[in-house]
Formats: sequence, structure tokens, C-alpha cells
Amino acid sequence: GLGSEFTLRLPMAHGEAHPDDVPKGEPLKVRSAEGSTDRPAGLEILVVDDNVDVLETTSLLLQAWGHRPLRAPDAAAALAMLASHTPQAVLMDIGMPRMDGFEMARRIRELPGGKAIRLIAMSGWGQPADRERARAAGIDEHLVKPVDPIRLRELLDQLATT
Repeated sequence: GLGSEFTLRLPMAHGEAHPDDVPKGEPLKVRSAEGSTDRPAGLEILVVDDNVDVLETTSLLLQAWGHRPLRAPDAAAALAMLASHTPQAVLMDIGMPRMDGFEMARRIRELPGGKAIRLIAMSGWGQPADRERARAAGIDEHLVKPVDPIRLRELLDQLATT
């Protein structure tokens, strides 16, 4: 008669996700209903966040949606990864140490093919001045944490169909 009851519902992925089995910076693979993990799926999306929990959970969510996430714990690692990968999108934190998301976005836009990458900020910084700085740096969308997964999925679905 005393206390609380909580119900948590999480979307199920097709197959099992084991983030510790995937080397950092390598694309995660989606297991199909037939059990194969070799088929390409969705968009290749680079997730950049210095918060390991956000990095892992965002990657797992993208994988559940059929995308191929790459992971980078900071802007320098992300830029290094972009030397060998050209993802369709980059989901990035803004407030990172050493190099923030604004500077990273400017550098991505200067890379060969960088103008074609969809840059989506996922940040705790959501004031009008922050959004303006994001636009000026070349960021296409600015989502405020906690990010609405429905809005994120809409953005990615739009990108996948263009």
C-alpha cells in the first residue's frame, strides 16, 4: 500500500546489441530477421559526444532504427574519422572540451564533401544565441537535450528519403 510503481517501455531492436563488442569508431551492424549482420542498413551516422552514456545510448537507438552509427568521444576523434568516412549525418554535442561543436562544424564544412553532410546538434545549450551560433557554424538542425526521439527520427527519415 505504500511506495510507487514504475513502468519503463523501450523499443526492441531486431537482434541483440552489444556495444562493448564493437571497436570504437567502427560501424555497428544491424541483425536482420534472418540473422545476417552483413547487410547494409539505413544511414551512416557519426555520433560525437564526450558523455559516454549519451554516445552509447544514441548509437544503440540509431542501430535499432536500422542505421549504421559510428562513435567518437570528442571533436578531434570525429575529425580524424572523417578522413576515412563520409557519413550522411553527424549528431554532435556542442559543449565538449578542447574543441566545441561550433568549431567542429566549421571544420567539417571545410572538408572535401563536408558541405553535403547533415549536421545535427544535440545540446543542452538551447538559448536563441546558441541556435544562432549553430546556424553560423554550419549546423543544419539544433535539438535541445533531452532530445525528442520522435523529432530525431523524423529528421533522419527525411534525410534517408532525399
